[in-house]
Amino acid sequence: MLGRTTAPSRPGARRAGVGLASGCTLLALALVLIAASRLPAGDKKDNGFFIGHDAEFEADADADVYAGPAPLAVKFSASTQHASGRVTYRWNFDDGTTSTEQNPSHSFRRHGWYSVIMDARDAAGHTYRMNLLLHAWRPKDWERLQAHRDMRIMRHATRELERKRERDAAASGANDAPADTGSTAPR
Repeated sequence: MLGRTTAPSRPGARRAGVGLASGCTLLALALVLIAASRLPAGDKKDNGFFIGHDAEFEADADADVYAGPAPLAVKFSASTQHASGRVTYRWNFDDGTTSTEQNPSHSFRRHGWYSVIMDARDAAGHTYRMNLLLHAWRPKDWERLQAHRDMRIMRHATRELERKRERDAAASGANDAPADTGSTAPR
């Protein structure tokens, strides 16, 4: 239930497989490599190969904990690969607060589910989004859960998550803007 999902800003590039079945294949591969290395930087052609191309921009986000008793103190980290220039980060902690630090710390004061979103953007405009799902438990429920697996607590947490997702969907459909959903504490 808890974890990470990714959403790159553009679909994956096509890759062509090259078999090593014969000497002719190796010769053809060597000729392609030589021809590609002689192209000026601005004239690299895309024939479905990665030859002469920069790797695709990617980002990764992680948390030191994904679940625990409220208030849940979490240290987040982010990194990128194949970025063009400076990278900016934007974290949305799903409780009305944000951060632009690369590796922020945040405390989730109320119990409930939190969908934390990290957006990374490099100087060339490439973007990458990571979603992290965290749960801050009621302290008494966390203690009971650690002492023994109580399925009633797990079912209750699952219902909380379903209600949160329904509220998030209703809020985004109503105003087509990111909603401040906060935690799912009972009223």
